[in-house]
Amino acid sequence: MRFDKNSVMPIFGTILFGLLMILKFSTTSVRAELLADTWGRQATPQGLSLTNSENSNSYFTYVNNFSATVPNTAKVIRGQNPKYPESDAVQLTDNINQISSIWSDVDKGNYIDTAIPQRLSMWLYFGHATTPADGIALVLQNDSRKEAAISTYNKEPLPGETLGVWGPDKDKNQTKPTVIAAGAIQNSWALEFDTFLNRNSTAGLASYFDNDFESGLVAGIIGNQHMAWNYPGIADTYLYDWMNGGSVYRMVHKDPKEFLNLTKNSDGDNSWHHLTLNYLPPVAGSTEATLIYSFNDKKTNGEAGSMLNTPNDQPYSNTIELELANFHFDKDENGVTDTKLRYGFTGSTGAQASLNMAVFETMPSLVNASSEVKAYNVSQGNREIKAGDTKSYNNNVIKFSYNVNYLSGQNDLLNTVATINLPGNMTYATTGNIGNVVYSDGKTEPIPVSEVSNGIVTHRLQRDLNNGLKGAKIEITGVTKIASGSSKTEVASAHAGIKGDLYKDDLNTPNFYIIAEPRHLSISSTSAESQTAALGSPLHFAGTMSYDDSTVIKNENMSIIVTANGQVVTTKDTASKDSLFSLDMTDESLFPVGSYPVTIQVVDQNGIASNILTYDVTVTSADPVLSTDNSELTAIQSLGTVNIPAHVTYDGSLSFDSSNLTWHMKVMNEDGTEVIKDNISAPIQDTFAGVTAQDFVQVFNLDTLGITKPGKYQIQAYVKNQHDRASNTVDYSLEVIAKSANLISDKNYSFKPINTSGESRIVDRAGDWTLEVNSIESDWTLTAKATDLTGKDADGNSIGDLNGNMVFVDSDKIMQNMNSYVLIDEQKEAITHNRDIGGNWKSNEGILLNVLPNPVGGVYTGMIDWTLNNTP
Repeated sequence: MRFDKNSVMPIFGTILFGLLMILKFSTTSVRAELLADTWGRQATPQGLSLTNSENSNSYFTYVNNFSATVPNTAKVIRGQNPKYPESDAVQLTDNINQISSIWSDVDKGNYIDTAIPQRLSMWLYFGHATTPADGIALVLQNDSRKEAAISTYNKEPLPGETLGVWGPDKDKNQTKPTVIAAGAIQNSWALEFDTFLNRNSTAGLASYFDNDFESGLVAGIIGNQHMAWNYPGIADTYLYDWMNGGSVYRMVHKDPKEFLNLTKNSDGDNSWHHLTLNYLPPVAGSTEATLIYSFNDKKTNGEAGSMLNTPNDQPYSNTIELELANFHFDKDENGVTDTKLRYGFTGSTGAQASLNMAVFETMPSLVNASSEVKAYNVSQGNREIKAGDTKSYNNNVIKFSYNVNYLSGQNDLLNTVATINLPGNMTYATTGNIGNVVYSDGKTEPIPVSEVSNGIVTHRLQRDLNNGLKGAKIEITGVTKIASGSSKTEVASAHAGIKGDLYKDDLNTPNFYIIAEPRHLSISSTSAESQTAALGSPLHFAGTMSYDDSTVIKNENMSIIVTANGQVVTTKDTASKDSLFSLDMTDESLFPVGSYPVTIQVVDQNGIASNILTYDVTVTSADPVLSTDNSELTAIQSLGTVNIPAHVTYDGSLSFDSSNLTWHMKVMNEDGTEVIKDNISAPIQDTFAGVTAQDFVQVFNLDTLGITKPGKYQIQAYVKNQHDRASNTVDYSLEVIAKSANLISDKNYSFKPINTSGESRIVDRAGDWTLEVNSIESDWTLTAKATDLTGKDADGNSIGDLNGNMVFVDSDKIMQNMNSYVLIDEQKEAITHNRDIGGNWKSNEGILLNVLPNPVGGVYTGMIDWTLNNTP
C-alpha cells in the first residue's frame, strides 16, 4: 500500500498501521524511518553553516565514543533541505538505545560569554515516531570533562530518562541524592524537551523522574510531553522515594510546560519548533543572571508565532534567574574568573526512539548581533507606526527601517544579505533606487530597483559589520494606497530575513491600516517636469496647493516631502505666498549624478497627503576631470621656466570656460618626503569658452615653484571650478637640468662588403651612422676606440681576426688607428646645441675600415667604445 503526503494523518487509538516507511540501517539494529521524518528532513529550516574549514562540524565538537562499548550518535548533517544547501543540522538520535552530546567548541571561540548579553536561536525537531522517546536537552555546562561530558552510572553512559544530562536513577539501594547528582553533567543547567513520560515506580529501572506529571493517553501510550529546567549536577534536583522495596527518584521540574505536541505533527514544516534564549548578565555584585527562553516563537517562514494551532503549543516565554555560582567557574593566576560556558545538546533513547535534530541560527561569541524592524510615517513627521496603527492616510510616505546591529564577537559579520518582502497596499519606486543602507558611520549605499523581483528586495551589504562599524539601517520607502472604494485598508505584516556568516534572524513589519482622509489635498506643478543641472547647481520645483473643500491653505501648516534615490527630505516653504510652493534644491546627497525621478508631495499638519508630482531629473558631473598626455617634464635652469601640459573635461557634455577654472599644485622632492612649496594657485593661462574638453599648457617660473637648484621633483596638480569643486590630482615628475651632454648612437653599424684582394683598402661605411651629441650649456669631448674584428665563415666556424682595423679620418684627412682612444669631435663652448656628428661626415671621413691584403672571407664583428666627457 502507498500513501501520498496528504493521506498520512496523525494516528489515534489502536490504529497503528498504514504509514509508509523507508528502511534505514544502523550498526546496532534495523529501524524504519517514517516517511514523515523524511519530509521533516526536507523541511529543515535555514540555519548556519557550522564550518570554518573543510571540517563541516568545526565550530562544534563531540567525542566519537563515550566508552569502549557506547558510541556517541551525534553528528552534523549538511544541506538536508535542498533550498538551503549550506545549512547544517545536528542529528542527536534516530534509533533505540542511543545517547549523544555535541558542544560548542570553546577552542574555536564558540561559547556563551556570561559577562555580556547573548542570544541563542535555534530550531528543534522531535520526530514522528508512534512511540517517541526520550527527548533532548539544551545544556549550558562547565564540566571538567568538556566535550566528553555525559550522564554516567558506574562510569558508563546511561541513556533513557537521563536524556544524557540528568543523574541516573539506576541503583535501587541508593538513598543519597548527591550520588544521583554526581552521575549528571556537572556544573550545568539544562532545559529538557521530554517526549516520553517516565512514571514507572519499579526500583532500579531508572524510569520514575516524571511521576509528578499527569498522564495523558495519546495513541495508546502514556503521554504528556513537556519542557522544564533545572541544574543536573545539584542534589536538590532529585527527590528520594521508597517504592516497592527499593529507592526511586523524582526529578524536580522547574517551570514545567505540559501537554506539548512535540512529535507526530501533521507535516514536515509543522514538526519544527523554534527556541530562543536571551541571556542578561548579573548586575554588579550579584551572581544571578537573567535567562529568558521562548518556545514556538517563530514559524519556519520567519513570521512570528507557532507552527501549531493547538492551545498548549502557542508561543511560550519564561524568565528565570540563572545562578552562575552553580557553574563553579575557575579563576586564572591573576584571580580573574572565567566567564565561558559550553552550550550544546544531549539526547537519548531507550527501548523506544525517535529522530531528534537541531539547527542553529546564532553562535553569539563568534558574532553577537541583533536585528529589528520599525516603520515610520514620514508624512506625519516620522511618527513611528506600531502594530495595529490606524492613523495613516492614503498617499502617506512610509519608511521601513530594518536595523542590523553588531554587538560583539570574535568574527566580523560577513556576507550579510537582506531578503525583504515588500509590504502590500503600497507603491514603490520603479526606477532609480527603492531605498538606501545607512551605516553607523554615516556612509550610505543605494538599493536600486533592479534588486526587486516579484515584490522581494534582495540586497547584499557592501560592507562588513564589526567592532569598528557597528550597524546598518536598510531603509525602504513606499507610499500608502488605500483600496478603491474602501475607507480602511490593512497593510499586513511582511517578513524580512537577515542572513550572514554566523548569524541569521527574521523580522516582521508591524501591520497597520490606511484610512480615508477627511478632505483631499491636491497639488499641481508650475515648473519644468524634466530638468538637467550640474551637481551642486539648483533644481527648481514649484507648484500650487488646494483642498477640494476650498479650505484656506496656510504655508506654515504644510510640509513638503521630497523623495529621490530612495532618500526622503521634509522641508517647508514659508517664503512663498500661501497656497504656492517654490523650492531650489542643491543637496548633493539627495541629488547625485545620474538620471532618476524626483517626487514632490505636500502634507498638512493633520497628516493629510496630496497627490504626488514626479519630475525627471538628470544631474551631470560637476567635478572637473584633469589629465595629461605627458607627465615627464624637463626644465633648463638657465631658462627658468617649465611648461606643464594638461587636459580638462567634465562628463563629456557639460560646457565650461577657462574663466571657470583655477590651477592648484604642490611641489615636492623626488621621493615625495619633503614639500618644497604648497598651495600654489594661478588662473588658467589659455583662453577658451563653451568647450566640453580642452588641452592647455601652464607655464611657471621655477622660482614660483620654489625650485632653486637642479634635481628631480614631483608636482601634484588639480583644478577647481567656480563652485569650488576640485578635480582629481595629476602627478608630474620634473627634472631641472643645469648643464648636460647626451650621446645618441646606434647599436648596429656596418661597413660595405668587399672581395678578397692582394692590396690594402679603406672601406667606406654602409648606411646611416647615427651619432649625435645634444648639450645643454655644456662643452664636451667625444673619444672612441675599437676592438679587433673577429670573423666567422658561412658555416659559423671561427676564422680569426680580420687582417685590418677601424680607423678615424678627420677633416684634415689625418688617419688614426682606433686601437686606442682617438678624439672624434668636441664642443669647446658651453652652449646648448644638438650636433649631428655622423650626418656631417663625408664618405672619406669619420670612422672607416682599413683592410690589409688578402683578408679571409667571412663576416666580422667588433665593438666601438664611446666616451663623452662634459664639464659639470
